[in-house]
Parts: sequence; C-alpha cells; structure tokens
Amino acid sequence: MADGLKVACILGDDFEDSEFRKPYDALKKEGYSITIIGAQAGQEISGKKGQE
Repeated sequence: MADGLKVACILGDDFEDSEFRKPYDALKKEGYSITIIGAQAGQEISGKKGQE
C-alpha cells in the first residue's frame, strides 16, 4: 500500500478519458492520494468522450 503518498494528475481540456481513468483507478486502489490539477484554477475540464 502507498499510505500517505500523493500523486498529482495534470490535465487539460479534451484529455483522453481512458488514459486518465485507468491509472487513476489503479493508484486509488493502491492507496495513493490523488490531486487533479488543471491549467487554470477553478476551471472545469472534461475528457474528449465526456466520460470524465
């Protein structure tokens, strides 16, 4: 387990949904704390397919 470890995911608008979701789920399962960072504070972003 990765208790106490942190990961930052830097995403821009129209990112590939599965290229974010699969690693995100795997890291969460291992116990990492994940922070999502966008290009601009407070900006809502979405994936190309609109799934994320």
